[in-house]
Amino acid sequence: MLAAWNDTYGPVEQVQLRDLPVPKPGKGQVLLKVAACGVNVSDVELTTAHPAYARAYGLFRPRVKTLGSDIAGFVEETGPDVSGMKPGTRVVCDAFDSFGGFAEYAVVPATRLVPMPDAMDFVTAAALPQAAVIALQGVRK
Repeated sequence: MLAAWNDTYGPVEQVQLRDLPVPKPGKGQVLLKVAACGVNVSDVELTTAHPAYARAYGLFRPRVKTLGSDIAGFVEETGPDVSGMKPGTRVVCDAFDSFGGFAEYAVVPATRLVPMPDAMDFVTAAALPQAAVIALQGVRK
């Protein structure tokens, strides 16, 4: 599978496309076929290590090599102890704790998945998770 790969801090232009093996879901995880993935300021921060708090994800080198957390796609396979998700189900998730959305496939915790409404397209769904939570916080304050 193709994935955006980043193994050193620096400008976003250094991110490379790499051919990687398709990951396998573990206990409580789901393998998604990525249809769309939102790009957020957190992706830029974790690529460039600016501001400095971004280094919490790796002091000298990025611990997360493939970013992308706002993912929309299809359930491809479920790992052990996953119920309620079947292959082919259209889902959206905020995978900020696992990332991996800038690839053809991503493994995410099943607890992070939400079924997509039939009328929603993947690009719209992938634009929602982080942006919607930030907007909700602003409205509530």
